[in-house]
Amino acid sequence: MASINFNETPNYNDFLEYHKYNATIATTPTPRDCRIGWYDKHGDHEKLAKTSKADIAIFGDSIAYGLTRYSNIWHKYFPKQSALNFGIPGDRIENILWRVQNIELPTNIKYAIFQGGTNNLDYDAPEDIANAISIMAYFLIQNHPNIKIIVSGLLPRDSNKSSRRKKIEIVNRILLRDCSNRNITFIQQTDGWLNNGELNKDLFFSDQLHLVEAGNSKLATSYVKAIQSTKHTPPINHSPKLSNYKNIIKKDNFILTEEDFPSLIPSKTSINTSIAIKKNKVLFSTMFQTKPKKVSRNSKVHSNVRNTQKNIG
Repeated sequence: MASINFNETPNYNDFLEYHKYNATIATTPTPRDCRIGWYDKHGDHEKLAKTSKADIAIFGDSIAYGLTRYSNIWHKYFPKQSALNFGIPGDRIENILWRVQNIELPTNIKYAIFQGGTNNLDYDAPEDIANAISIMAYFLIQNHPNIKIIVSGLLPRDSNKSSRRKKIEIVNRILLRDCSNRNITFIQQTDGWLNNGELNKDLFFSDQLHLVEAGNSKLATSYVKAIQSTKHTPPINHSPKLSNYKNIIKKDNFILTEEDFPSLIPSKTSINTSIAIKKNKVLFSTMFQTKPKKVSRNSKVHSNVRNTQKNIG
């Protein structure tokens, strides 16, 4: 890995390498080849982006997509076709990352909202999930500097405390730190989703993951509030000083330790050049030509299990 001066703003390639771009499954842009109709859905999104005059783009999985489940909710919070919903049910963060890098957003888009990662909880380390979201956000910053980025924290899931809940807490803590470090708006999805440590049953379906009408209303409200809070902010410098990464954040009673995300310290592993091309589409922008490392999937069995596992989020 290239040496990094932690007292200076890093160049973009160092930033990508630091966040393990293409070095883990979650941080490697990946289309869902095994999902029938997935490319068609992405193609529909591309067509919408070219013709729409919306100023909001929402990227994500079924949690984001679910905002359109109740038309009254969608039209109440995003009236007059003011938003594009680019959520695809079942997408993992690497799938969303691929889609973000393979869509041309029009100049009228002013806000981009990210809601994803819950489908990675059973497969990936929390820091890898957070890294992928950071890469996604910074990709748009580099390619669309006038778009204001809003990252939504992962929503809680499961009826009681579980290993997923622990991972969600860690992912959100890392995102809070990373977004604060880059002046990106971060929505802390904490208040009201839980009652005494249990999911608020008024907000979730019985699968303890997807949102009923009241839950979608609450989520949409958080998006609108975040947009309102950024409307009158002047242009900002999103470039972080990597010296901030060595600090332990103590905020909102969250204390992050090396145990929570041990891989945040840059690896000394060398990175080999590898460019993946699928259906004549380069999987990353020219901004991302950074000697990416091939992902180690341990075995074909591991890869097949991951690609065929039913997604629920």
